[in-house]
Amino acid sequence: FCASVFTMALATVDTLINFLFDMYDLDKNKVMDKDELKECLEDVFGPPEQAEWFSILNECTRSLVNKYTRMGSVELSRKMFREMIRSNEPLMTYLPVFVLQRDMISKTLGARVFNAKPRLEVMPHDFVHATFAKTAAEL
Repeated sequence: FCASVFTMALATVDTLINFLFDMYDLDKNKVMDKDELKECLEDVFGPPEQAEWFSILNECTRSLVNKYTRMGSVELSRKMFREMIRSNEPLMTYLPVFVLQRDMISKTLGARVFNAKPRLEVMPHDFVHATFAKTAAEL
C-alpha cells in the first residue's frame, strides 16, 4: 500500500496519462479506438443514460469522442490521447487517477514531502522495487 501511495504521488502528469492510456487500450494495439476512449470518458462522466445533472459532462464526452476520432480516424495515438487529456480541464480535474493522486498527497505525507522528491517519469511495473529501490533479497 505504501509503495502504491508513493508511486501515485510521485508520478508526473504525463506518467499518469500514459498509465491511463495503457489501462484503457484494452486490445494493447498501442492506439485507443472510439470504444476504448468512450469507456475511459464514461468512467469519469458516467454513461449517457445516468442522471440529468450528468448531461453537460456527457456532452463533453460525446464532443471529445467526435473531435478526436473525426475525419475517418477512429483511433488515438498515445500522443493524441495525452494532448486530449492535457487540453481539457474537466479531464485533468475529474479523471480518477488525478483525484487519487491529489488525495494520496494531501491525506498522507502532504505536498511538502512529495514535492521534495524526484518525480517518476515512467510508471513502474513493480511498485515496491521501483519506488524504494530494493532488491528481493532486501525485502
